[in-house]
Amino acid sequence: NICTNQGLMALAACVHMASLGKHGMQRVGELCWHKAHYAADEIDKIEGFSVDRSAPFFKEFVVNCPSTVKDINETLLYERGIIGGYDIGQDYDHRSNQMLVCVTEQNSKAEIDLLVSTLKDIAEDTNS
Repeated sequence: NICTNQGLMALAACVHMASLGKHGMQRVGELCWHKAHYAADEIDKIEGFSVDRSAPFFKEFVVNCPSTVKDINETLLYERGIIGGYDIGQDYDHRSNQMLVCVTEQNSKAEIDLLVSTLKDIAEDTNS
């Protein structure tokens, strides 16, 4: 029943927000912003990858990739167990080799650094 599901989702959201405390949502937002921008800055340093900075972003950003997103995501998943970004080219032909990456408060610095190091390895393999 869709109504029951909506009520359950609303209850879960309320419990989560209440458990965060008075300033919890603000802190979650700050963590999302800082972690996403850290990830974007590090990815931007990798030769062959670039972050689209034509618009401000909060926790999702577009990465221009040196090879197909499908190949990059397969390497991320099968070699490191990382779920990669969304292949924007699936929906927009003019945006092939672009990946939508999302970083939230749930991602640790170690996880972000592992993503970045794996993308560096991919870039080196692409440039070889």
